[in-house]
Amino acid sequence: MIQRILSHIADDESKFLFSKKIESIILNQPILFTEALLETNHQWEFDKKDDLTAIMETSNPICICGAGYCGKQTYLLLKKFGLDCRVAFFIDNDPEKQGKQLYGREIKSFLDIDINILSDILFLIATNSRNAGEIYAQLMNVYTIPLSHIICPRSGHIRAWTGQQYFDVFAPNSHEIFVDAGASYGSTSVAFVNWTNDDYDGIYAFDPRINADKYYSEMLTRYNLKNAQFFSKGLWSSNTTLQFIENASGSCIADTGNNKVQVVSLDDILSNNRVSFIKMDIEGSELEALKGSKHIIMQYHPRLAISIYHKPEDIVSIPSYILHLYNHYRFIIRVYSSDGLETVLYAIPNAD
Repeated sequence: MIQRILSHIADDESKFLFSKKIESIILNQPILFTEALLETNHQWEFDKKDDLTAIMETSNPICICGAGYCGKQTYLLLKKFGLDCRVAFFIDNDPEKQGKQLYGREIKSFLDIDINILSDILFLIATNSRNAGEIYAQLMNVYTIPLSHIICPRSGHIRAWTGQQYFDVFAPNSHEIFVDAGASYGSTSVAFVNWTNDDYDGIYAFDPRINADKYYSEMLTRYNLKNAQFFSKGLWSSNTTLQFIENASGSCIADTGNNKVQVVSLDDILSNNRVSFIKMDIEGSELEALKGSKHIIMQYHPRLAISIYHKPEDIVSIPSYILHLYNHYRFIIRVYSSDGLETVLYAIPNAD
């Protein structure tokens, strides 16, 4: 199956990323994929919400707090921007990592830090959000590091972005009809309208989160979107009710969810009406949603932009299923976030 998918991949960058993703999964080394995507020839920009002013406007040495995956990808990103020379050392609370080397820098414990250099060091937290709070407390309460010298990114580690997600691989056609699955509060629908220069025939948007319909309606009014319908439902392979975890941008269908939401198949809700472009970013439900869209895909061969980073198997199972429905798609893979998230599979029918 991997060879079949490769034979449908349209460009060398996508083949490179696909192969590296498979390798990283087999070897259980996600950093291999991060290294690969930072080798691609794209212009990266730091996430403005992380506020890296202290790094960009000073020459202070940097300590990366965390020597796991997040610490590694943070170092690689700093290297991409030519800032790796300022990384003095790592610190980590794991005794098995302490005393070892990472990228030629020592991994220290908090107790190993020379108190005489604390006033010069910028401490850049690079771990998951749970551990980030613990490290932040250690820096603030144990070592009384000034707040201005602690950089605590919103996701637990710094990120950079590139490209225009969902809309930078192909150009719009006339009379586009767009399905926005995982519509959130409407930003992707607005981006679609701008992409088409307001020349489109319709938008069908889906999101089951609490109050998403309210915010989407406000977005419709603010940007005067025409021919847009919002459904306060999730997309799935059938019409049913499922458990749902409400968690900001990470809300998802899960057996452990404490909320219940309605989900529908796209084939049923649209009655097999024409669709030209389907985007799905629905936190791991993409394959089930594609199964519920099979008749539309088989009949109309819409262009697809499908997130393939929520589950390890998505990199194979999703393109495999798309080819099962219509064997004349070609694929392009792009990654928009430096940590390997926001990976999108574009499926383009050969007629395009």
